[in-house]
Amino acid sequence: LLESWGLEVTLFGNSVDALAALQRGENGYNLAIFDQTMAHYTGLELAREIQGTACDFPIVIYTGYSEEIDEQTAAQEGIKALLAKPVDTHRLRGIIEETLH
Repeated sequence: LLESWGLEVTLFGNSVDALAALQRGENGYNLAIFDQTMAHYTGLELAREIQGTACDFPIVIYTGYSEEIDEQTAAQEGIKALLAKPVDTHRLRGIIEETLH
């Protein structure tokens, strides 16, 4: 979907690999989109790990359901947006356009 919008996308198979790549800043990332439910790190934990490092970009988290994160918590943690599954693609596109332009 993101590629069909003209975006360059890097996918990671797990949160550990994503964290390592994001901390290295190897591709000059402009935005990160995390699922809240992942092995090793949740989306919120991953966001916390990379914030305050050399990584300086907005983070969007999506979730089907989580007791760990709600919109208030996301805002307090500096998360750009919290999206519910199934993801509203129009809202996601609006967030991306607002963030990257």
